[in-house]
Order: sequence, then structure tokens, then C-alpha cells
Amino acid sequence: MDILDRAIGALMGMAVGEALGAPLEGLSPDEIEHKVGRIRGFLDAADTQPEHRSGYFTHSAYEDETQAALATAETLVRNDGFKVEQLKSRLEELGQPVEGNVFGCYRRARRNFRTAVRRMLGGTPWKQCGVNTAGAGAASRGIPIGVWYRDDRDGRLRASIEATLLTHRDPRACAATASVAEAVAVAIAADPPDALRPDAAATDMATAACDAERLMQEEFADVLYPGYEPYLHQYSDAAASLPELVHLDIGPAFERIVRQASDKGSRPITEATRGFSLTAVVSSLYLFLTGLDSFEDSVLDTICEGGSSDTLGCLVGGLAGALHGVGAIPPEWRGALKNTDHVSAYGAALAGEGERAALGSLILTEAGVTLPSPRALRKRPVTRPGRRPPRQGGRGGGGSRRGPGGDRGGPRRASSGGDRRGGSGRRGGRGNDR
Repeated sequence: MDILDRAIGALMGMAVGEALGAPLEGLSPDEIEHKVGRIRGFLDAADTQPEHRSGYFTHSAYEDETQAALATAETLVRNDGFKVEQLKSRLEELGQPVEGNVFGCYRRARRNFRTAVRRMLGGTPWKQCGVNTAGAGAASRGIPIGVWYRDDRDGRLRASIEATLLTHRDPRACAATASVAEAVAVAIAADPPDALRPDAAATDMATAACDAERLMQEEFADVLYPGYEPYLHQYSDAAASLPELVHLDIGPAFERIVRQASDKGSRPITEATRGFSLTAVVSSLYLFLTGLDSFEDSVLDTICEGGSSDTLGCLVGGLAGALHGVGAIPPEWRGALKNTDHVSAYGAALAGEGERAALGSLILTEAGVTLPSPRALRKRPVTRPGRRPPRQGGRGGGGSRRGPGGDRGGPRRASSGGDRRGGSGRRGGRGNDR
């Protein structure tokens, strides 16, 4: 299998995984089984989401995490390597207000990401744009970084840190992106795909996190949020359990991930599918490493765990695509995905194929898919005697991030069988750490 197939597979898998998972965001496995049952393709959010949220989803379209990853890919391709100021410019351009959308081309971008981009648009230096968050939203940038720097470990580490710090100034988020980039490089190097050994791959991912933390402390301490020191090694400590997790069924594995993260978030953590680096990213690596046989089964099992299903679908889809290549992604999914040719072109460019000048405009292509924001539809406020009703401000499209669920290299779940549903019975958590 050549690098072109793997590179396109990584980007296409990332985009497909996020688009498949987005309509299931915030649901529990039981709710997904009740509302959807067997998943055969892209879902309509009107069938899965409350009315006040469903209008913010675009059918068969990837969202902000893949958009930021594509901006990272463009930066790598057009500059022959990663340049943080260039990524800043790309993210700014995508965030410029357009008709019908005050936040530009982004689809369902969350609060922390919006805050960082608004700082960029306001002229803030890149080192000060990032928010103090350890959310999992930046980890998708490790997918194009892992493809481009597939043979350059030092380049992977440095680019992962800088790409994350631009929006997330917490060391846990940076180490998480580095571990995803390492996972992509490991997947691409596995030829044939069944040569990948879960234990060894898990060790490589954990080691990359440790090395990223060391590099952050040595060279990026002035960019990290003040007071970062107690959090510096939390992600690598969590990732260090991956070689053992791959031998556990999904229930015990998720319980251990939660136990490691439970007292380390901004609020109590009770779900492994929450959009926090120590949960969502570690869970996605576990789900990838225990679902190596099939792209389709791995991604469907993942998103049917609910919770931050878009984030987890994005990460697992990107890793599975890097391992199996684009041909393993069902043709009907590739054909139905919005901007599928655009995504393929960036994958080819990362592999060193095709003319860079022939790449379409990222901004124009994304603007063509991003629909005007719908008129706000909200739940009727519950008023109590003697109290004013709550203000009707706020933004739509927010919500929680969570998600995961497969088989090879270790046990997984016992219940999904052949109908491709998650079925673990665990509930998707609430809260948004992105």
C-alpha cells in the first residue's frame, strides 16, 4: 500500500468520521439504539437532536475539528512544513464574518475555539491567542501533521505543540495532539496493516506524549498558560496505561480511563467519552488499537458510544484511514461527504503528489458548504414564581463533546454483534471541554 492511499485515507477518514458522529453528539448508547438502530450512512440531525439544536447541523458535512485540520494541512503543504503564523492566518480567514454567519465558515465551532480565533482576528500575537483549556478539540491537527512528518519524529513533536498552543495553552492538549500524530505515523508505517502490534504502538504513543511534555518545558514554557506545572505530565501518565488498556474489554477500559481523569478536569469527570484530552483522546487511541480489522466497524462502533461522538469519530476515522487506506472507507460514504474531492486533494498534497498550486481555495470551498445560521429555536424557559424568565441570549450549536467504541489486539465490547451499534450501555457525559 503506497503513501498516497494512506494519506488520502487519513484525511478522508477524519472527515467522514466527524460527519458520521456529529448528529449523535451528546446522546447515550441507549438513546442512539432507540433513535437510530442500525447505522448505514450519514444521519439527519432532525432525527437525533432536539429541535433547538438540529438546525445547526449540516447533513454529511464535517465540522470545525476537520476544518482546523485541513487548515493545518494547507499550512504544511504551501510552506513545505509547519509555520504557526501561517496556521494563524488560515484560521483567521475561515473565521471572518460572512453573510448569515458571524463566525465565518466554521460549522458548530465551540466556545474555546471561537475565543481563540477572535483573539487572532483582533491582532493578538499567536503566543497569547490560546485559551486555558485541555479540551480534545485540537487533537485532530495531529492527523495531517502525522502524515506530513511521517518520517520526522522531531518535526511531529514540534508542529503538534505549536499547532495546539495557538488555541489551547494547556500542556495536556499539546501532548494529546503529539500522541495522535505519532499514532498516524505508526499506522502509515504498518505494511501490511496487520503488521501493527497494539502493545508496541501504544507504547510509542505514550512515549511521544512524554517527549512532547519535555519539549514544552524546555522551549515553550513562555507560551503555556501560567501555572501549568502541576498539569504537565497528566496526559502522559494517562497514556502510559494504553499498553494495558488494549487487553481490556471496553467497560473496564473506560472505567480505568475515567478513574485516571476523574479529578483532573474543570468539573467532575464520570465518562470516558467526554471531550477532555485525558478522556476523549485516550479513549480514541484505545478504540483504534482494539478495532484494527475494519475501518467501517471501528468508526461505527466508536460513534455509537455517543457522547463526544464527533470528536471521537474524527480521531478514530483518521487513524483507521491512515492504517487501511482510502479504499477501506465505504464508497457510498466518500461519495456522499460534502467537499470529498477537496479533502482528497489535501491528502494527496500531504503525500507529495499532485500540484500544490492546483489546490482549491480552502475558504471558498468551506464557505460553499457552511449554511446561514438558523433562527434561534430554543426550549421554552421554565419560570418559577417570583422570578424573571432567563434571558434569551446565547448561541446555538453549542453543547457537549464526547464519544467512543471495536476488535483486534485486545478485547472490546461483547454486545454490538453484527448490527454495528455501540451497545455498551454506558451513558454519554455532559459538558464541553473542547
